[in-house]
Amino acid sequence: MREVTARMRIVFVGLVLCGAFVASCAPASASSSSAVQPYIILAQDSGVIHFVDPTTLANIGALRVSNERSYLWNISATPNGQVLFVEAYPGGQAHQFALDLSTRAMCLLTQQGRVLMASPDGRSLIVQRMESMVNDGSGFRFLDHSGLEIWDAQMFEPQESIALLGNYPDQFFPSPDARWLYGLLYTSGPPYGNAERVLHVFDTNARRFIAQLQWGKSSPRGTYPRAAWDTVAPRFYFTDGERLVVIDASSQTILREMPLVLRGPRGPEPTVDGTWLEIAGARDGRVYLYHPFGGYWIYDYEAEARGEISGGLFVVDTNTGEQIAHWQPSIAFSHVIAGGDRLYGIQAKRDLDVESDPDIDLFMLDAVDGILLASRTLEYDRWTLAYVQLDPNVVPVEREPMVAQSCSRLEPTLIPFTPPVPAPTQAPQK
Repeated sequence: MREVTARMRIVFVGLVLCGAFVASCAPASASSSSAVQPYIILAQDSGVIHFVDPTTLANIGALRVSNERSYLWNISATPNGQVLFVEAYPGGQAHQFALDLSTRAMCLLTQQGRVLMASPDGRSLIVQRMESMVNDGSGFRFLDHSGLEIWDAQMFEPQESIALLGNYPDQFFPSPDARWLYGLLYTSGPPYGNAERVLHVFDTNARRFIAQLQWGKSSPRGTYPRAAWDTVAPRFYFTDGERLVVIDASSQTILREMPLVLRGPRGPEPTVDGTWLEIAGARDGRVYLYHPFGGYWIYDYEAEARGEISGGLFVVDTNTGEQIAHWQPSIAFSHVIAGGDRLYGIQAKRDLDVESDPDIDLFMLDAVDGILLASRTLEYDRWTLAYVQLDPNVVPVEREPMVAQSCSRLEPTLIPFTPPVPAPTQAPQK
């Protein structure tokens, strides 16, 4: 798969047509919106967001949000379905944008954080402030702004900061009903400090952390941690590839911790250094796991070539930690998500395959039995998926991508990211 360049500048194109920011660049009130409907978002590295029918995989419309290559990720929507939050990574830093679908206006919210969720009433946003790496011309340095903030959802402005004793989690997971926000802190110990396995429980009504859940050390073979909420039962699942932890959201307690047992076509599925398992989603006591082939970040591509990891989806029973099915093992997925009673996955494409087969496939699977329900072909590019609820009255329906409009409000000042200044060279002595 193509990699995002290290120094990338997002340039948003279009005319300034969105008028006053409060009226046209902020989400409309929930009372003025229609009933939301599910959509699949296909985000293309070339800067286009596609709106897709989740039942047929047919294109509905598209918006071009950038005229340069950009890594679009973690796309979510406001409760009224009229604004998309889009995360991009120019220069290796997380930039959070708000895309108002009613005006097509794209506005930068913050350069050092991401929108995690909206409150159930849509009036507030919970934003994760993150450490960012910048280069001011004299070398790289880190700016540490880690923490949580509550923002006004109409004005997109911070209102309060959330305090937390100790280290901040590096991953956050909002519950499907927006009642809870779980923050996972997982460190592996020396040489990176003391090993920590902590889940911080944030009450979105009280706007404070109310509990910490801790469990024992995982196996040294455990890899990068992943977690997901069950969309049916009040359960939360965490795995590092070696163990599975089940948490009851009703009592905020750890129900059980058990070994994760997976078997591929060649026998027990190993945990290989440099690879990991992603969670596509969880539903009614089942967790859907997969290896992200052609990975997005640091990844052991040779593990794929050596046949040490398997394609497809592993279905795990969260009562036992054991695999109960291995669906579509012949498909190497790069990204899979769950939505309703369906699973949606993008086929991984390696650069070596481009000349003989330049296309990429998008698949839809039944989440009950793993049967392929539909597929369609995508052009060669890096793609990511999101499942969102949107107001159908503001979803683009044009066949050709419309161009997102520039933001009319004053956006945050960008922190400079420029190449280091080379040391002056001395002329040779004569």
